Amino acid sequence: MNPSDRYDTSFLPEDQYQPGSKETVLKNLLGIISREEMEIAETSG
Repeated sequence: MNPSDRYDTSFLPEDQYQPGSKETVLKNLLGIISREEMEIAETSG
């Protein structure tokens, strides 16, 4: 399967990354760009 056979998901939230995160952190309301910072935010209540 090549990329042209797939459907475009770039408009979905699940395929949008936070600017400056080098496509490692999904877009978020807190503006977190570090994977480590995101992991801390997810685990702290």
